[in-house]
Parts: sequence; structure tokens; C-alpha cells
Amino acid sequence: MSKRIAAALAVLCVTSVSAWGREGFGFTKKAPDMTITAPPALNVAGTRVAVSVKGERTRLAVNAEQMEKSIGATIEGAEGGRLRVGSPPDVTIAVDLQRLDVEERSQSKVEYRSEKRCCDKNGKSYYQSVPHTKYYKTVEAKLEGTYKISDGKGRQLDSGDVDENFTRDYENGTPATSETEGVLLKAAARKIAARIVPTQSRVTVLVPKGSFESFIPLAETNSWDRYLQSVESVGPISDPGSEAYRQYALGVAKEGLAYGTAEVRRARELLRESAEHYRTAIQNNPGEKLFSEAHTSIFESAGAPLPRVQASIEAYDRWQPGGGGVPTARVAAKKATGSRRLGNQQVVEMKKAGLSDENIMLAIDGAESLDFDTSPDGLIALSKAGISNSVIKHMQKKQR
Repeated sequence: MSKRIAAALAVLCVTSVSAWGREGFGFTKKAPDMTITAPPALNVAGTRVAVSVKGERTRLAVNAEQMEKSIGATIEGAEGGRLRVGSPPDVTIAVDLQRLDVEERSQSKVEYRSEKRCCDKNGKSYYQSVPHTKYYKTVEAKLEGTYKISDGKGRQLDSGDVDENFTRDYENGTPATSETEGVLLKAAARKIAARIVPTQSRVTVLVPKGSFESFIPLAETNSWDRYLQSVESVGPISDPGSEAYRQYALGVAKEGLAYGTAEVRRARELLRESAEHYRTAIQNNPGEKLFSEAHTSIFESAGAPLPRVQASIEAYDRWQPGGGGVPTARVAAKKATGSRRLGNQQVVEMKKAGLSDENIMLAIDGAESLDFDTSPDGLIALSKAGISNSVIKHMQKKQR
């Protein structure tokens, strides 16, 4: 081997090792799920809740009973919750279940597949696009109803709809009608319970590799306290571009830790610290778009971190456990903090950041002022942006 070739191979080897050792997210990105706690929309006093669900039609009686039990179970199973189903009630939830229909229809569509054929005029095999009819069934379900939440003295604290929709295609058999009804009933029950107790959802987050790759299993198991300790053990990195990944990892760790903290004040502190770490990461390495933008691939999806944690900070700031039955939206208005007007674009940004419908509706409830475009063009744009019907209806209701 000549000296020139040997030198070139040495340079290639050093370059490869250097590139592999740099901080970053890597070619195969790791995106564990983070459990997010969404604060309730209302600050209710007391500990006992009475739940009543009624169906206008006889056929809905069984569904109403199932929904009533589901609301009660969600309330009592809330993380760190103090509310329990009991009497005499300090809070009353009354639900009017008006409709629950499940329909199934057969459909078909033509798909083209590339198939091998034999043979062309030269005796060689070739591929040809061949039409195939695909048969499947579409299940559509719709739940409609309303709810009212009152305090122990009968004063109304909150009201709204519990509308839910379900549409899914099945190629090999369809679920039982009762199973589909159960999905909608649980979703509606969760929506109602979320008005008075914290609820949890899961969102995908990216975690960096490089110096932090060995800590990824801790993130994947939501062991955020140990993940934070491990990242802190690395110590500051002199290169700002690399230190940005450490700051980002600290932000992820403290955000995850905040959602698992029962003490609200401590959760607020951790979320604010998390936001500051995210900001520092963006400032230190503005070229890393995944610090400030959502990441989406065929296999995984991760929202932009800073908008996500900022929305959580606002929700936690409005949360006053045992706060006397005052809606958090009203509390936020009284604070007069000068928060920006909430419009369609902010809703779309929250959706892109990976926030759940519940978190988005909480942000709407707590906004000081609203400026939604609910014209036909505005609604079409919201739907194309992936905003759910539940959120759109909530926007329309609040805009009035």
C-alpha cells in the first residue's frame, strides 16, 4: 500500500470517528413516549362528586350507565386526585346523552400492484401494473350530548358538549357494536372528567445521542429523575453547539419530571426550568431545527418542545387545586397578565407541537382574549391542518 493511500485512509478513518462522536440525534432517531399531565379546566373545591348520566331514549339507558361509571372511575383514578364519588356532593356533574349510533357499510376500491409477467418478445420476464379490487368495511360512530357542572349550592360552573366521532376502515372483520360504543363513551367520559381532575396523555419526544446515548433506556421507561441525574453527570460541554444537546436533554428530563410531580408548585418550577433549557439549546445551536421544530417520519412523530412546554406552563399557572370552584379561564382573565390573543394560527402551532386536544382546549379556556376565524374558509384551513372536530367545535363555542 502506498503512503498516499495509507494517509488518505487515515484521514477518512479520523473523519468518520469524529462525525460519529459528535453530539446529535443520530441517523436513527430515538423517540420515546412521554406521559403528559394536563391540569383540569376548573378549580373546584371540596372532595365529593356526584355523577348523573341520563339518556333520552330507552336504548341509551345501558350506555348512560356505562358512561356514568366511566366518569366516576376516571375521576377517582386521577393522578394525585383528591376528588371521589360520594355524597353529599361538593360538585355535581349532570350529563344528557342524546345520541349514540354505530353504522357499518361495505366499500371497495381499486389498487394497482406490480406483478411479474412472462414473457416479452425476447423471452424475458417483466413487471406490469395490475388492478386489484380491495374490499373493506367502514365503521362510523357518533356520540352527542351535553354536560353541566355545578357546585354544592347548585351554581353552574361549566357546561359544554360531549360530542365524539369515530371512523375507521377494517379489512378483516369489524369490532362488535358494543366495543365501538365503549370507545366513544370512554372518550366522552374522559373529556368531562378532565374539566375537574388532571388527566394524562402520551406524546413522542426526541432524545439526543452522542454523550447521552447510554441514558436513552431511562427516557424510554419514563425514569426522568434518573435520566436527569445522568445528564447532569456529564457536565457542561465547552463547545456551544454540543452543549446545546446537553441543554436540550436537561429540558426533556425536567419536563418529564414535572408531569410526574404531584406538588403543583414544584411542577411549575420544573416546567419553567425546562423552557429555559430549551431556549438555551436553540440559542446555542440555531442550526439544529429539531430544537425548535416538530420532527415527523414514517415511524415516529415528535412535536416542537418549546411550544409544548409553554402551553403546559400556562395550564399549570391556572391550576389552583381546591380553588373554590372558579373556572381557570376566569382566573386567567382576572390576572390580566397581558397574554397574547389566541387565534387559529396558535391553535395550529399547538397541534404541530404534539399537544393533545385536551391541552389545546385548556389553552383556549385560559386565554385572555380570542380571535378565531370560524368562517367556512377558516374551518376548512383548520381541518386541513389536522385540528379535530372537538377542538373546532370548542373554538366556535368560545368565539361566540
